[in-house]
Amino acid sequence: MSRKPRVALLVSGGLIVIGVGLLFFYQLTGSSVDEQGWLVEPFWALALGTMSVFVGSLLMVLTLLAVVFGSVVRRRNTDDQGETN
Repeated sequence: MSRKPRVALLVSGGLIVIGVGLLFFYQLTGSSVDEQGWLVEPFWALALGTMSVFVGSLLMVLTLLAVVFGSVVRRRNTDDQGETN
């Protein structure tokens, strides 16, 4: 595997880990209603966590598909060049 897919997989894994961490933070912090009736919760953590997990998962799937299809195309081209008529 070349360097670009490795970096893409590392970045996507990092995004997933950060996203899961933000979702745990949101769950552990909880929410409350203050004296004036306003809901107090870290909504930003829920939104960023969900988006990070989604983008990281999408990037990981696309990278793995590119690696698999790239190796299939390379193998097919190598097999075609090796044949003689």
